[in-house]
Parts: sequence; structure tokens; C-alpha cells
Amino acid sequence: MTLAVRLAALDEAVQAAETLGLDAEHASEVAADARRRLSFPGSAYVLALAGGTGVGKSSLLNALAGEVVSRAGARRPTTAEPVAWTPAAARAELAPLLEWLGVTEIREHGDDRARGVAILDLPDLDSIAPEHRARVDELLPRVDAVIWVADPEKYHDAVLQDAYIRTWAPRLARQLFVVNKADRLRAADADGVVADAGRRFREHGIDMPLAVASASDGEAGIAQVRTWIAEGADAKRVVAERIAASARDATLALAERAGVAASDAPLVAPARRELARRDLVRGSLAVLDMRGFARQAVAATRLEA
Repeated sequence: MTLAVRLAALDEAVQAAETLGLDAEHASEVAADARRRLSFPGSAYVLALAGGTGVGKSSLLNALAGEVVSRAGARRPTTAEPVAWTPAAARAELAPLLEWLGVTEIREHGDDRARGVAILDLPDLDSIAPEHRARVDELLPRVDAVIWVADPEKYHDAVLQDAYIRTWAPRLARQLFVVNKADRLRAADADGVVADAGRRFREHGIDMPLAVASASDGEAGIAQVRTWIAEGADAKRVVAERIAASARDATLALAERAGVAASDAPLVAPARRELARRDLVRGSLAVLDMRGFARQAVAATRLEA
């Protein structure tokens, strides 16, 4: 299913839901955000680092950058605003996109390894400051990909798992779960944490790649994350797949609320539908006296003359 067809299906679902008196506000916002996102140039995509307090999001970004981009610490800065690390070569095209996201703290770089991605260090999603979490909730529907960052103590945190990952996993085509601060664990223990996280995801039908990281270990500690980012270099594909995933999720959510079976599959496959249509036309023609119709038409024309 093409992106245009997917968005058209969402529009039809919204109209049908409104006809039934269902609340379709969220689905309408998804459609509006999708079309707005598509209006921006596509040589770079937006990747958000999301996670709880003290898990090392800022340290992970600083390790990727090779310099201090975002202040790190056990306690986050008082601001509720994200910090963006963006490629200088894409500054002009990213400016309107970042303005739409409301991101004003921008650090530019010339690192070719990240030339196709703008990375946002988001506020803490479990912050005691409600405006911090509100900012995260505002940005997640509009970013193109997410790295969920946790640590060995918080990887099964209820806020992260229940309120965010299980909600957002179906809406994101590209996402990675990172267990940071792996230097605090033995190799076997780190493998056990990753295995347990994967098991929890599978229990809820979530298919997501996992990685370990140690921002304090320099480049070696972020190798898996660096590789994953490099694999998503095709910004247009990342953006299109994200929009398709969010549109699909919104459409299925409306279908479920309306009591319709949630499935992308058509009731009749296109090829079978076309064959049935042709058979119907041939069958109709077989029972119609086309020559008789022609004679009647000629006779009617002569009478009028």
C-alpha cells in the first residue's frame, strides 16, 4: 500500500468515524501532522533520544558527537526544551522543520557519519516537572524515529514501558531500545538484561531491535548505536515509513472503536476482484439482447425523423 493510499484510507476512516459519532480528533491530528511533515525537504530525518531521568541520554548524544552538546548529570537542567544536534550542511532545509517542532537549542556539526540525521535530546519522560513530560508528548508524534534509552535499573520502568513504548511502538517504523551504562554490568549480566527486555517486548507483540551502550567508554561503547544510525541513512524512506506506520495505527484504532475487524487486508484481493468484475460483465452481456437493443435504437431514430 502506497503512502498516498494509506493517508487516503485514514481520511476515509476519519469521515466514517465522525459519521458514526466517534471521536476522531487524534486520527485527524495524525493526518494533519503527516501532510505537514511531508511538506519539508527530505535529505535528513529527525531522531529523538527518549528516556527517564539519569539514564544517560545526554551522555549518549555527547558520545555520538564527540563533544559536549547537551549537559549531562543525574539531575536534568531545569529547562523543558530539547537540544538538537544537526548537520551543518542541512541547516537551511532543517530550519523550517525544527521551527515546526519548536526546537530552538541547536548545535551544528560536520560529522559525515551523521550527515542525514538531526538528533534531539528530549526532556525526561518521567520528570517531576509536568511541562517536561508534556514537551515529550508534544514532540513524539512529529519525530521520524526514536531511540528509547534506559539503564540496567530502569529498563523495565512502568512509565517507560506502559505509558510510552507500548503506546508508541506501533506508530514508529524505526526505533531502537538501548540499555545504556552497560559498563556497570558484567558481559553476561548485560546480555541477560537485553534478553529480559526482549522477552517483555515479545509478550506485548513488540518487534524492536535492542542494543547495549556505555557512553563513558567512548566510541567503542556506542558502536551498536552508531551502526544502527548509519543503517537509517535514507531519510526519505525513514520519513515515509514513519508516516505510514502512524497512519496505519490511527486507522486501525478507529476501526476497532467502530467494531470493525482491524485488518489491512482487503476483503477480496485486487486480482480476484477484477476477475469477478469481468465475469459479471460477461455474464450480463450474455443475457442481454444487444442486437435487439440496436434494432430498437435504429427504429426509434427513424420514427423521430
